[in-house]
This record gives sequence, structure tokens and C-alpha cells, in this order.
Amino acid sequence: MGNKCYIPEEGGEIVEHLLGNPAAGADWIFTIPTGYEYTPLLIFYRFLADANVATRYFMFVTYGADAFDRTRIRFTVNGAATLSYRFSLARGNMAADRTFVSGVTTFMDCLPRQRYISGDRWGSATTGIQVGDQYSTIQLLALRWKA
Repeated sequence: MGNKCYIPEEGGEIVEHLLGNPAAGADWIFTIPTGYEYTPLLIFYRFLADANVATRYFMFVTYGADAFDRTRIRFTVNGAATLSYRFSLARGNMAADRTFVSGVTTFMDCLPRQRYISGDRWGSATTGIQVGDQYSTIQLLALRWKA
């Protein structure tokens, strides 16, 4: 039988990026590398709130190279102290789905079917983020083309 190579309808190649954790109290950001165009397929990340009592509001945002927002996905809960959250964004997901299992709230939402150019950015935007809050396990799966 042998191995099979998956070539998406849109062309391009599938790439995965595992991002390092940002500093505590900071949002994460990914910049489309020079010479490429990307379309996101799956984005997964975690958030652990520190012990500070605060109201945190979560968003996933895409920015153009011109620094203007292209997409905002808002999540429907306010982050509370010492709780853990998982975010799973994918093309074809049901929009605004939320589950709670074993003390962890998981958010699922759908990604835009859009092509991003070199210099565009994807990332979290957290209002009320606290000094000890930590994003981690940031995984991106995307289609990539040479620009």
C-alpha cells in the first residue's frame, strides 16, 4: 500500500508550528514568515489563570501587517482565578461551543477561511490579563504557499 500524501484542495503544503510559551502575563502572537502566505486549519492553546482575582476576557485575533484587526473571535466566559482553559479553533468546527470537564473549560470555534500574507499576525488578546497568567501548548496547523 505505501504512504499516501495528502494534498489539500486549495493547494499549498500543510505545516505545523509549535510556539514557545510567552512570558507570564503576556498574550501569544505568531507572525506569518516573510515570503509565505498562510491559511489556518487548526489552532490549539491553553491558558492557566493565576491566583489574582480578576475578570479576564478572551479573544483570538488576526491582525494585518498594517496593524488593523482582520478577525476577532470572542469567547463567552470571564476567566476566573486559578482556573484552566483550553481553546481549539478549526475550520469546520461548530461555532461558539463550550464544554466543562474535570475543572477545565474548553472552547471550540471556527476559523475564517482566509489567506494571510507575510507580516500578518495571529494571537490571543486578553483583557484583564494578570502578571502570573500563562498561555502554553500553542500549536498551529496551517496551509502554506510561497508568496
